[in-house]
Amino acid sequence: MLEYDVGDLPLQVSTWEKLVHPEDQPWVMKLLNDHLQDPLQPYAFDYRVKTKSGHWKWIGNFGKLVAKDLEGTPLRMAGMHKDITVRKYREEQIKTSLREKEVMLQEIHHRVKNNLQVISSLLNLQARNVNDPGTLEVIKESQNRVSSMALVHEKLYQSKNLDKINFSEYITDLVNSLTRSYQSQSNQVKIKIDVEHVAFKLDIAIPCGLIINELVSNALKYAFTDSLKPEIKSLCIQA
Repeated sequence: MLEYDVGDLPLQVSTWEKLVHPEDQPWVMKLLNDHLQDPLQPYAFDYRVKTKSGHWKWIGNFGKLVAKDLEGTPLRMAGMHKDITVRKYREEQIKTSLREKEVMLQEIHHRVKNNLQVISSLLNLQARNVNDPGTLEVIKESQNRVSSMALVHEKLYQSKNLDKINFSEYITDLVNSLTRSYQSQSNQVKIKIDVEHVAFKLDIAIPCGLIINELVSNALKYAFTDSLKPEIKSLCIQA
């Protein structure tokens, strides 16, 4: 398997140790010593070994201490080495492919977020040419809805898990954004957010975000005209 003939190498543990890849040596030797001291510690792992021609092969290693002398010194181990180089190569190809897809998904979410922000900016430019209060309110509501969707994509491309977002963080940022948008109405409003740490996929996060956007917006606009201590609380999403 490693291209050596019988008699090429001294039959010593140190000979085997020198063939182990330098990056793998520290932890491989630690696992060996741990097993020799306590045979109940598992001795099964993958590591790299140098062949006679100087190449590196991945070896699947399985072993067990089978004999000690009267003083407890290890005498003999039995086990198996399996060439798993091809498997490791394919695993690395899969990992590389997954990393490339993750980068692509991050870029897609980033671009969608940027495009939604462009739409919000265009609405803002349009609002500068509008004097009718009702029309301005409609434009603001549209901006908030677009922003709630953009925030989902922003959270997704920043997340390690590109499939889901932390909905607790998302709601907090969304509500803070809405309170800034309705600053005149929300100056005295106290908001308490109670959300479990749940992760939602895109197809759930966006409609939930839009619903929360409508609820909080309507509360900030209409709910507290006569209230002395306005408060929004118990925004609770449970898994």
